[in-house]
Parts: sequence; C-alpha cells; structure tokens
Amino acid sequence: PVNLVEGDSVYYDAMMGHVLISVSENDAQILWVTAK
Repeated sequence: PVNLVEGDSVYYDAMMGHVLISVSENDAQILWVTAK
C-alpha cells in the first residue's frame, strides 16, 4: 500500500494488480495517464 497526498505521484507496472481507494471521507481526484 502507498498513501498519497495532494501533489504526489506514483509510477507502477500496470501489468501488476492494483486498486485505488480513498482513505478519507471524501472522494479522491485522480489524473490517470497510461502510456504504451
């Protein structure tokens, strides 16, 4: 698990299993970029 805060970014191999979960009461806003 990786906890991110506003302004953070993360890179991961999309072939690995992954899930995004907001741990606060508010929904998270996410910019998702996929490259080939």
